[in-house]
Amino acid sequence: NQEKRVLLYHEGALIESDQAYFYSKKNFFKAIGNIIFTQGDSLIMKCETIEYDGKTKNAIAKGNVKLQRPDMILSTERLNLNRISNEAFYNTKGVIIDSVSTLTSNQGRYYINKKKYRFISNVVINNPEYYVNSEQLDYYTELNQANLYGESEIKGRNYKIECKQGFYDLEHEKGS
Repeated sequence: NQEKRVLLYHEGALIESDQAYFYSKKNFFKAIGNIIFTQGDSLIMKCETIEYDGKTKNAIAKGNVKLQRPDMILSTERLNLNRISNEAFYNTKGVIIDSVSTLTSNQGRYYINKKKYRFISNVVINNPEYYVNSEQLDYYTELNQANLYGESEIKGRNYKIECKQGFYDLEHEKGS
């Protein structure tokens, strides 16, 4: 017995859910249950509920949110996704896992087009080769490089760096 799913297409995005409510006068959509939000061929978001405003193109995802790209998975409890600016924002604890590292922070913003993350408040990266702790970290995915702001610490196997502002090449484990 196959379950029926609600499908909503909106300007290149597909939202699948168990239930959905569409308010045509407000151009507003609310979906509930086992949501899969797909944008393009590389962005998938799963959550329990989503509210989507067709005018502002802003989606608010809640409940066990997972934003997946080919190179990483972001998990948090609430995520705002703006399809005009192509930015995703969270201010509940977030965890990002890629092929080798785990990053946690209390706030984060993902600039989808720029392939840049900005993490704020108790930012920690755990990697088998190094450990990073910073108040703010801007990470560029294609370059695998980070800028650190505020009280920051980087520990490798044979080194330790403390700074209030710095740069770190994660691939080559070089900092300044």
